[in-house]
Amino acid sequence: MTVSARFATLLGWAAPGTSETRNYETHKASVSSTLKSNLDMVAVDLMGSYARGSAVGGHSDIDLLAVLRTTEVKWRSSWKRSDAVMQTVRKALLARFPDTDAGRDGQAVVVHFAGGEDPVDVVPAFFIGPGPSNYPKYAIPDGAGDWMETSPPAHNRYIELRSGGGKLPNVARIAKWWRLSRDVEIPLSGFHVEMLLANQELCSGVKSYAECFADLLDLLDRRECAALQDPLGVSRYLHAAATTAKREQLCATVAWSAERARGAVEAERGSDLKEAYRLWDLVFKGAFPKS
Repeated sequence: MTVSARFATLLGWAAPGTSETRNYETHKASVSSTLKSNLDMVAVDLMGSYARGSAVGGHSDIDLLAVLRTTEVKWRSSWKRSDAVMQTVRKALLARFPDTDAGRDGQAVVVHFAGGEDPVDVVPAFFIGPGPSNYPKYAIPDGAGDWMETSPPAHNRYIELRSGGGKLPNVARIAKWWRLSRDVEIPLSGFHVEMLLANQELCSGVKSYAECFADLLDLLDRRECAALQDPLGVSRYLHAAATTAKREQLCATVAWSAERARGAVEAERGSDLKEAYRLWDLVFKGAFPKS
């Protein structure tokens, strides 16, 4: 089996299964219906990795953008605090979904299904005006009680236009598989990965998934996992890791993996497939297809 065939197998492992996708569609419909019945809503839209086609089966939450009308987020002439709005959303969901709580990052309300294994993250939002290319721009919780600007439709379109013929979501999925391959998950933001891949157009041209992923690790290493300035100018900086300590942890793992990924690509080019397989297996800590 070639290296490309093994990466194809890995992508098959990582992709959400049919039953998982069906469950999430059901959960999305249930949450959307409950929100629309209890709050003054504009829309409930899919966002995140499922919307961009880079979700990993068994690990990626479904993310919903709950767009509220002004009546739900404004008190007289001022905007309500985002944590207060999150509590309003949580209360609207609690009656039907008792296992509902605020997310750890303070930006979403989490509804748990199937004993906690099928989480749905609900991100409250309100429209604040047109964004890049006239895509809608929203305010969402910033995790500290205030609001921050974002435009998922504009970012998704930016990524789509630079997807290298559709390779980008799969390279992002490979990166997420790598992130999950350790005993302790590597603290790497999937959105940062996708925006970095798009911004640098790493998936363009005739390149294998192995080469694209090796180039991604090399770029993260050379950048020292620095935040990416949002090329659309909406979200200011897109961080690779949430804290300085996590960034340091990420940089160390990236440097170790990038060196071996470069060696694996060179070994494959030199027709030393045994060495290429060995190095890729090290990169993925044993979670790389053996045949």
